[in-house]
Amino acid sequence: MRRYWLTRGLRTIAVLFAVSLLAFSIIHLVPGDPAVTLTGMQATQQELDAVRRSLGLDRPLYVQFARWIRRALVGDFGTSVFSGRPTFEEIFPRLVASLQLTVAGTVVGASAGLALGVISGARPYSWIDKGSTLIAVLSISVPSFWLGVILIYVFAVILGWFPSSGRGGIENFVLPGLCVATWSFGLLVRLTRSSVLEVMGDDYIRTARAKGNSERRVLFSHALKNALLPVVTVLGVQFGLVLTSAVGIEVVFAWPGLGRLIADSILARDYPTVQAAVIAVAVVFVLTNLVVDLALGYFDPRIRYH
Repeated sequence: MRRYWLTRGLRTIAVLFAVSLLAFSIIHLVPGDPAVTLTGMQATQQELDAVRRSLGLDRPLYVQFARWIRRALVGDFGTSVFSGRPTFEEIFPRLVASLQLTVAGTVVGASAGLALGVISGARPYSWIDKGSTLIAVLSISVPSFWLGVILIYVFAVILGWFPSSGRGGIENFVLPGLCVATWSFGLLVRLTRSSVLEVMGDDYIRTARAKGNSERRVLFSHALKNALLPVVTVLGVQFGLVLTSAVGIEVVFAWPGLGRLIADSILARDYPTVQAAVIAVAVVFVLTNLVVDLALGYFDPRIRYH
Protein backbone atom coordinates (compact mmCIF):
# COMPACT_ATOMS: atom_id res chain seq x y z
CA MET A 1 0.00 0.00 0.00
CA ARG A 2 2.80 2.44 0.93
CA ARG A 3 4.62 1.71 -2.29
CA TYR A 4 1.45 2.30 -4.28
CA TRP A 5 0.84 5.71 -2.72
CA LEU A 6 4.49 6.71 -3.19
CA THR A 7 4.33 5.73 -6.86
CA ARG A 8 1.02 7.51 -7.26
CA GLY A 9 2.43 10.66 -5.68
CA LEU A 10 5.47 10.68 -7.97
CA ARG A 11 3.24 10.16 -11.01
CA THR A 12 1.01 13.01 -9.88
CA ILE A 13 3.99 15.35 -9.59
CA ALA A 14 5.21 14.29 -13.04
CA VAL A 15 1.76 14.81 -14.58
CA LEU A 16 1.33 18.26 -13.07
CA PHE A 17 4.82 19.29 -14.21
CA ALA A 18 4.12 18.05 -17.75
CA VAL A 19 0.76 19.82 -17.84
CA SER A 20 2.30 23.08 -16.60
CA LEU A 21 5.07 22.86 -19.22
CA LEU A 22 2.56 22.08 -21.98
CA ALA A 23 0.23 24.90 -20.93
CA PHE A 24 3.12 27.36 -20.70
CA SER A 25 4.40 26.38 -24.15
CA ILE A 26 1.05 26.44 -25.92
CA ILE A 27 -0.11 29.78 -24.51
CA HIS A 28 3.11 31.42 -25.69
CA LEU A 29 2.53 30.05 -29.20
CA VAL A 30 -0.80 31.85 -29.46
CA PRO A 31 -0.39 34.95 -31.65
CA GLY A 32 -0.67 38.22 -29.77
CA ASP A 33 1.09 40.26 -27.13
CA PRO A 34 -0.34 41.04 -23.68
CA ALA A 35 1.57 44.32 -23.70
CA VAL A 36 -0.25 45.45 -26.86
CA THR A 37 -3.58 44.33 -25.42
CA LEU A 38 -2.96 46.31 -22.23
CA THR A 39 -1.59 49.52 -23.74
CA GLY A 40 -3.50 49.58 -27.02
CA MET A 41 -2.40 49.80 -30.63
CA GLN A 42 -1.30 53.41 -30.29
CA ALA A 43 1.33 52.70 -27.62
CA THR A 44 4.93 53.62 -28.30
CA GLN A 45 7.73 51.09 -28.35
CA GLN A 46 9.05 52.46 -25.05
CA GLU A 47 5.67 51.94 -23.40
CA LEU A 48 5.46 48.39 -24.76
CA ASP A 49 8.96 47.57 -23.52
CA ALA A 50 8.14 48.94 -20.07
CA VAL A 51 5.00 46.77 -19.82
CA ARG A 52 6.90 43.68 -20.99
CA ARG A 53 9.58 44.26 -18.35
CA SER A 54 6.97 44.66 -15.63
CA LEU A 55 5.33 41.39 -16.68
CA GLY A 56 8.65 39.58 -17.10
CA LEU A 57 7.95 38.93 -20.79
CA ASP A 58 11.31 40.32 -21.87
CA ARG A 59 13.13 37.32 -20.43
CA PRO A 60 13.75 34.00 -22.25
CA LEU A 61 10.90 31.49 -22.09
CA TYR A 62 12.84 28.99 -20.00
CA VAL A 63 13.58 31.71 -17.44
CA GLN A 64 9.91 32.69 -17.32
CA PHE A 65 8.89 29.05 -16.86
CA ALA A 66 11.45 28.40 -14.12
CA ARG A 67 10.33 31.54 -12.31
CA TRP A 68 6.68 30.47 -12.54
CA ILE A 69 7.44 26.95 -11.26
CA ARG A 70 9.49 28.33 -8.37
CA ARG A 71 6.61 30.57 -7.31
CA ALA A 72 3.99 27.87 -7.84
CA LEU A 73 5.81 25.55 -5.45
CA VAL A 74 5.13 28.01 -2.64
CA GLY A 75 1.52 28.59 -3.69
CA ASP A 76 2.05 31.77 -5.71
CA PHE A 77 0.53 31.24 -9.16
CA GLY A 78 1.05 34.79 -10.27
CA THR A 79 -1.17 37.82 -10.78
CA SER A 80 -3.79 38.30 -13.44
CA VAL A 81 -2.51 40.62 -16.14
CA PHE A 82 -5.77 42.51 -16.45
CA SER A 83 -7.48 42.45 -13.06
CA GLY A 84 -4.26 42.78 -11.04
CA ARG A 85 -5.59 40.23 -8.54
CA PRO A 86 -3.86 36.96 -7.59
CA THR A 87 -4.87 34.27 -10.06
CA PHE A 88 -6.08 32.04 -7.21
CA GLU A 89 -8.68 34.66 -6.30
CA GLU A 90 -9.79 34.73 -9.94
CA ILE A 91 -9.90 30.96 -10.37
CA PHE A 92 -11.30 29.63 -7.10
CA PRO A 93 -14.88 31.00 -7.37
CA ARG A 94 -14.99 30.00 -11.04
CA LEU A 95 -13.77 26.50 -10.20
CA VAL A 96 -16.41 26.16 -7.48
CA ALA A 97 -19.13 27.25 -9.92
CA SER A 98 -17.95 24.76 -12.56
CA LEU A 99 -17.71 21.93 -10.03
CA GLN A 100 -21.21 22.64 -8.76
CA LEU A 101 -22.65 22.53 -12.26
CA THR A 102 -20.61 19.48 -13.28
CA VAL A 103 -21.43 17.50 -10.13
CA ALA A 104 -25.14 18.34 -10.32
CA GLY A 105 -25.41 17.45 -14.00
CA THR A 106 -23.26 14.33 -13.73
CA VAL A 107 -25.19 12.97 -10.74
CA VAL A 108 -28.51 13.38 -12.55
CA GLY A 109 -27.23 12.02 -15.87
CA ALA A 110 -25.31 9.14 -14.31
CA SER A 111 -28.18 8.09 -12.05
CA ALA A 112 -30.68 8.05 -14.91
CA GLY A 113 -28.19 6.45 -17.30
CA LEU A 114 -27.20 3.68 -14.90
CA ALA A 115 -30.78 2.87 -13.99
CA LEU A 116 -31.96 2.74 -17.59
CA GLY A 117 -28.84 0.87 -18.70
CA VAL A 118 -29.32 -1.83 -16.06
CA ILE A 119 -32.97 -2.29 -17.05
CA SER A 120 -32.04 -2.44 -20.73
CA GLY A 121 -29.28 -4.98 -20.07
CA ALA A 122 -31.56 -7.13 -17.94
CA ARG A 123 -34.32 -7.03 -20.59
CA PRO A 124 -32.53 -6.91 -23.94
CA TYR A 125 -34.55 -6.20 -27.10
CA SER A 126 -37.64 -5.27 -25.11
CA TRP A 127 -39.55 -2.06 -25.77
CA ILE A 128 -37.73 -0.47 -22.81
CA ASP A 129 -34.39 -1.41 -24.35
CA LYS A 130 -35.33 -0.04 -27.78
CA GLY A 131 -36.73 3.16 -26.29
CA SER A 132 -33.66 3.74 -24.11
CA THR A 133 -31.41 3.17 -27.12
CA LEU A 134 -33.27 5.83 -29.07
CA ILE A 135 -33.13 8.30 -26.19
CA ALA A 136 -29.43 7.60 -25.62
CA VAL A 137 -28.56 8.16 -29.29
CA LEU A 138 -30.49 11.43 -29.33
CA SER A 139 -28.82 12.69 -26.15
CA ILE A 140 -25.37 11.92 -27.55
CA SER A 141 -26.15 13.49 -30.94
CA VAL A 142 -27.73 16.78 -29.82
CA PRO A 143 -25.16 19.59 -29.31
CA SER A 144 -25.33 20.83 -25.73
CA PHE A 145 -25.30 24.53 -26.63
CA TRP A 146 -28.20 24.02 -29.07
CA LEU A 147 -30.11 22.09 -26.41
CA GLY A 148 -29.42 24.94 -24.00
CA VAL A 149 -30.96 27.49 -26.37
CA ILE A 150 -34.06 25.28 -26.83
CA LEU A 151 -34.45 24.79 -23.07
CA ILE A 152 -34.16 28.54 -22.46
CA TYR A 153 -36.75 29.31 -25.13
CA VAL A 154 -39.26 26.73 -23.88
CA PHE A 155 -38.85 26.76 -20.08
CA ALA A 156 -37.62 30.32 -19.49
CA VAL A 157 -39.16 32.43 -22.25
CA ILE A 158 -42.46 30.67 -23.02
CA LEU A 159 -43.31 28.94 -19.73
CA GLY A 160 -41.29 31.13 -17.39
CA TRP A 161 -40.56 28.25 -15.02
CA PHE A 162 -36.81 28.75 -14.65
CA PRO A 163 -34.36 31.66 -15.03
CA SER A 164 -32.54 31.81 -18.34
CA SER A 165 -29.09 32.72 -17.01
CA GLY A 166 -26.97 33.42 -13.97
CA ARG A 167 -25.96 31.47 -10.91
CA GLY A 168 -28.17 31.72 -7.87
CA GLY A 169 -30.56 29.27 -6.24
CA ILE A 170 -31.45 25.71 -7.14
CA GLU A 171 -33.70 26.89 -9.96
CA ASN A 172 -30.64 28.27 -11.76
CA PHE A 173 -29.09 24.79 -11.87
CA VAL A 174 -32.02 23.07 -13.61
CA LEU A 175 -31.56 24.08 -17.25
CA PRO A 176 -27.73 24.06 -17.47
CA GLY A 177 -27.71 20.92 -15.30
CA LEU A 178 -29.94 19.15 -17.81
CA CYS A 179 -27.54 20.09 -20.62
CA VAL A 180 -24.60 18.68 -18.66
CA ALA A 181 -26.62 15.57 -17.74
CA THR A 182 -27.19 14.67 -21.40
CA TRP A 183 -23.44 14.18 -21.88
CA SER A 184 -23.25 11.48 -19.23
CA PHE A 185 -26.69 10.00 -19.75
CA GLY A 186 -26.45 8.67 -23.30
CA LEU A 187 -22.97 7.22 -22.95
CA LEU A 188 -23.71 5.50 -19.64
CA VAL A 189 -26.97 3.98 -20.90
CA ARG A 190 -25.18 2.26 -23.78
CA LEU A 191 -22.09 1.31 -21.77
CA THR A 192 -24.07 -0.06 -18.81
CA ARG A 193 -26.34 -2.06 -21.09
CA SER A 194 -23.40 -3.64 -22.91
CA SER A 195 -21.57 -4.38 -19.67
CA VAL A 196 -24.62 -5.99 -18.03
CA LEU A 197 -25.29 -8.12 -21.11
CA GLU A 198 -21.67 -9.31 -21.16
CA VAL A 199 -21.62 -10.18 -17.46
CA MET A 200 -24.98 -11.95 -17.53
CA GLY A 201 -23.51 -14.57 -19.86
CA ASP A 202 -20.62 -15.54 -17.56
CA ASP A 203 -20.32 -18.93 -15.87
CA TYR A 204 -20.72 -17.65 -12.33
CA ILE A 205 -24.07 -16.11 -13.27
CA ARG A 206 -25.29 -19.46 -14.58
CA THR A 207 -24.08 -21.04 -11.35
CA ALA A 208 -26.00 -18.48 -9.30
CA ARG A 209 -29.14 -19.23 -11.28
CA ALA A 210 -28.62 -22.97 -10.86
CA LYS A 211 -28.57 -22.48 -7.09
CA GLY A 212 -32.12 -21.15 -7.27
CA ASN A 213 -31.45 -17.44 -6.90
CA SER A 214 -34.06 -15.12 -8.35
CA GLU A 215 -33.21 -13.00 -11.39
CA ARG A 216 -33.36 -9.90 -9.20
CA ARG A 217 -30.81 -11.33 -6.75
CA VAL A 218 -28.59 -12.59 -9.57
CA LEU A 219 -28.58 -9.15 -11.16
CA PHE A 220 -28.01 -6.97 -8.09
CA SER A 221 -25.98 -9.31 -5.87
CA HIS A 222 -23.78 -11.05 -8.43
CA ALA A 223 -23.72 -9.29 -11.80
CA LEU A 224 -23.92 -5.60 -11.03
CA LYS A 225 -20.60 -5.13 -9.22
CA ASN A 226 -18.61 -6.62 -12.08
CA ALA A 227 -20.75 -4.84 -14.66
CA LEU A 228 -20.02 -1.46 -13.07
CA LEU A 229 -16.23 -1.72 -13.34
CA PRO A 230 -15.92 -0.20 -16.85
CA VAL A 231 -18.77 2.18 -16.09
CA VAL A 232 -16.97 3.66 -13.07
CA THR A 233 -13.80 4.12 -15.11
CA VAL A 234 -15.59 5.92 -17.93
CA LEU A 235 -17.62 8.01 -15.48
CA GLY A 236 -14.43 9.34 -13.89
CA VAL A 237 -13.00 10.35 -17.26
CA GLN A 238 -16.36 11.80 -18.31
CA PHE A 239 -16.47 14.00 -15.22
CA GLY A 240 -13.16 15.61 -16.09
CA LEU A 241 -14.16 16.09 -19.72
CA VAL A 242 -17.44 17.73 -18.77
CA LEU A 243 -15.64 20.07 -16.37
CA THR A 244 -13.32 21.34 -19.11
CA SER A 245 -15.67 21.14 -22.11
CA ALA A 246 -18.75 22.94 -20.80
CA VAL A 247 -17.66 26.31 -22.21
CA GLY A 248 -20.62 26.39 -24.62
CA ILE A 249 -23.09 25.72 -21.81
CA GLU A 250 -21.47 28.34 -19.59
CA VAL A 251 -21.68 30.93 -22.37
CA VAL A 252 -25.32 30.14 -23.23
CA PHE A 253 -26.45 30.34 -19.60
CA ALA A 254 -24.01 33.10 -18.58
CA TRP A 255 -22.59 30.71 -16.00
CA PRO A 256 -19.42 32.09 -14.34
CA GLY A 257 -17.42 28.88 -14.67
CA LEU A 258 -13.78 27.96 -15.16
CA GLY A 259 -14.10 26.93 -18.80
CA ARG A 260 -15.40 30.34 -19.74
CA LEU A 261 -12.61 32.00 -17.75
CA ILE A 262 -9.97 29.96 -19.60
CA ALA A 263 -11.46 30.85 -22.98
CA ASP A 264 -11.65 34.56 -22.12
CA SER A 265 -8.12 34.55 -20.68
CA ILE A 266 -6.69 32.93 -23.82
CA LEU A 267 -8.31 35.58 -26.00
CA ALA A 268 -7.01 38.29 -23.66
CA ARG A 269 -3.47 36.80 -23.53
CA ASP A 270 -3.68 36.60 -19.74
CA TYR A 271 -0.85 34.06 -19.39
CA PRO A 272 -0.76 33.66 -15.58
CA THR A 273 -4.52 33.05 -15.34
CA VAL A 274 -4.49 30.46 -18.13
CA GLN A 275 -1.56 28.58 -16.62
CA ALA A 276 -3.05 28.54 -13.13
CA ALA A 277 -6.47 27.49 -14.44
CA VAL A 278 -4.99 24.60 -16.41
CA ILE A 279 -3.15 23.42 -13.29
CA ALA A 280 -6.42 23.58 -11.34
CA VAL A 281 -8.12 21.42 -13.97
CA ALA A 282 -5.21 18.95 -13.89
CA VAL A 283 -5.52 18.66 -10.09
CA VAL A 284 -9.23 17.89 -10.45
CA PHE A 285 -8.42 15.20 -13.03
CA VAL A 286 -5.84 13.63 -10.71
CA LEU A 287 -8.22 13.61 -7.74
CA THR A 288 -10.99 12.17 -9.90
CA ASN A 289 -8.74 9.34 -11.05
CA LEU A 290 -7.82 8.65 -7.43
CA VAL A 291 -11.50 8.36 -6.49
CA VAL A 292 -12.03 6.04 -9.46
CA ASP A 293 -9.16 3.81 -8.33
CA LEU A 294 -10.63 3.57 -4.83
CA ALA A 295 -14.06 2.80 -6.27
CA LEU A 296 -12.62 0.05 -8.48
CA GLY A 297 -10.97 -1.47 -5.43
CA TYR A 298 -14.36 -1.52 -3.71
CA PHE A 299 -16.22 -3.11 -6.62
CA ASP A 300 -13.47 -5.63 -7.39
CA PRO A 301 -11.75 -7.08 -4.27
CA ARG A 302 -9.17 -8.73 -6.53
CA ILE A 303 -7.54 -5.35 -7.01
CA ARG A 304 -4.72 -4.89 -4.52
CA TYR A 305 -2.37 -1.93 -4.16
CA HIS A 306 1.17 -2.95 -3.35
